[in-house]
Amino acid sequence: MVSTSELQYEMDTRLGEADMDLSRRQFIDDDMSILGDELRINKYWHGLHLVENNNSDRGVKYLARGSYSNARLKVLDLDGNQISDECVKEIAHILPIARNSITDRSINVICNILKCNHTWKNLYICDDRQLSRKSVQQIEDAAEENHCCMIYI
Repeated sequence: MVSTSELQYEMDTRLGEADMDLSRRQFIDDDMSILGDELRINKYWHGLHLVENNNSDRGVKYLARGSYSNARLKVLDLDGNQISDECVKEIAHILPIARNSITDRSINVICNILKCNHTWKNLYICDDRQLSRKSVQQIEDAAEENHCCMIYI
């Protein structure tokens, strides 16, 4: 587990990098709050990777708030975390959905976001066994309709 001071030090020493990979660090919600604050002001990151950090809905919501005003961020990789359907409804405008706890109940929200989102470049749906083939097809159709991103299944 990374401490808050270690996270801050890593962000400070890698200032100016376009791609920040902080995967597999087991961040707590306070760390995610710091990352969300950094997203509000960071003018360098094009990608932030937080794969398999066991992030909770609360921590992911901090990121959503921070990324809302960040026009430079093109990749937010939250693959393999603990994101629920309820969280998807709140943060769907930034949510990469691979290997989380998303079910068919959230698909309409995701499809509506895909139809109007012009900043996503990639959407990963790989290994989501909780989604039916029909739901995956709905997501593909919504993305194709608006040419908004590449779909990886």
